[in-house]
Amino acid sequence: MLEHYRAPYTATVVRRLEDAGAIVIGKATMDEFAQGTTGENSPFPIPHNPYGIDRVAGGSSSGSAVAVASGMVPVAL
Repeated sequence: MLEHYRAPYTATVVRRLEDAGAIVIGKATMDEFAQGTTGENSPFPIPHNPYGIDRVAGGSSSGSAVAVASGMVPVAL
């Protein structure tokens, strides 16, 4: 439903982080509409737990969890 949707604004927290000098490197996948407990309900590829393919990556913000756990970024929202 939202495959080609692009938000017309930037979230306040992201704008404030950028104003403070943070560099946003991308957007992470999450369960669709943030409804889920495993991170496997996304229209995008399922993020894999960097500590074991047999484990789920996390809850609704699994993409952010994988980015931090794998060392790609120090923090994620």
